[in-house]
Amino acid sequence: YEIRLSLVGSEMCIRDRTKAKQQAANQLRDEVLVLLSFAVAVILLLSNFNLAGSVGVQIKWFMFGLFGVMEYIFPIVVAASLIFLISNREYIAVARVKTAAVYILMVLLSAMALRIGNRPDIAESTLMEIFHYSAVHNTGGGFFGGMLCKLLKPLGMFGSMVVLLLLIIICLIVITEKSFISGVMKMQKSGSRMVPVSYTHLTLPTTSRV
Repeated sequence: YEIRLSLVGSEMCIRDRTKAKQQAANQLRDEVLVLLSFAVAVILLLSNFNLAGSVGVQIKWFMFGLFGVMEYIFPIVVAASLIFLISNREYIAVARVKTAAVYILMVLLSAMALRIGNRPDIAESTLMEIFHYSAVHNTGGGFFGGMLCKLLKPLGMFGSMVVLLLLIIICLIVITEKSFISGVMKMQKSGSRMVPVSYTHLTLPTTSRV
């Protein structure tokens, strides 16, 4: 019986040591990933302002060609999303969904920028022409935004804008976990409460009796 207890105790000690080593390895890996994400974000950010040499110029050309005007904030999104995933490993499935929604939101905003400006012309330009225009002029919707605008082109400008706005709202709901409709209802209720209060401050002038 004592031998069994000693064996169980030794097995528990081995498991605890293995668990501690695994936690230390995970912590070290997380620190490396955080540092790498910051390094990538800094390089992308410097490239956006031509501060990363000749390699940065090529990176800037390519990234603006992909994302258009949203490339200005893309480095921050990359660093923030990686840190968010690492800090929410216990809820990794939810964290991945939220991170995917953030990147989809960026593409939707790129498409919105292209749809509003329409430069280059969506109907007459190919995806590679849209890519090249965004890469050279650092504006527009880039390849991904152009691809989405091309898909929505049969709906026309206003139809495309409605679809993009709805998709943007859906992404914001997924990211924030806040209901859009309930938020609008709360704003409406607070506005209706303020109207009677404002009327109470309006006093009619009193006429003095002779």
